[in-house]
Amino acid sequence: MRRTTKKKAKRKRRTRTETTSQNRVPNGFTGVMRLGVLFASGKRLLIQCVALAFFCGACPAIAQDAAKKPSSPAPHKLAPFAVIFGTVWDPESHPVYGVHVLLRRSGEKKVRWEAYSDHHGEFAFRVPPGKTDYELAADPQSLKMLKKKNLNNHEPVKVHVEFDEQVDTGLHLTK
Repeated sequence: MRRTTKKKAKRKRRTRTETTSQNRVPNGFTGVMRLGVLFASGKRLLIQCVALAFFCGACPAIAQDAAKKPSSPAPHKLAPFAVIFGTVWDPESHPVYGVHVLLRRSGEKKVRWEAYSDHHGEFAFRVPPGKTDYELAADPQSLKMLKKKNLNNHEPVKVHVEFDEQVDTGLHLTK
């Protein structure tokens, strides 16, 4: 027995295209012209005229309001701060990634700021401005977990901040 199969006839897809002539309009009104392309040709002209009339009437009023308002300082302005920026180094002077760095004020036991060194061994802290001494140290537990074993931080690094400035320092680990 011979099987016969019916081939599905491919239907030719009909597309409706519409060509429009784009009028030259001043800058800023081109979006209004493009918006009108979405609508059928009869309604497009009406919408463009209404939008053009709205923008021509509203733009001078907006410009006058902006000119009348006095400029005021930004309410979300940041308070001044100082930055302590540093790099963690191993004994061979290579930067160390993933070290948990702790920062506290001198004379305090509580650690107030924490950060991890990035792929370049760098870290940064935002601290309040003013004459203050800080102590910077690496967390011993994070040093144990690193691939480079036997790294220690025997003494914390002392950092002095005077004003709202950036202080650069380094944290050198030993074996």
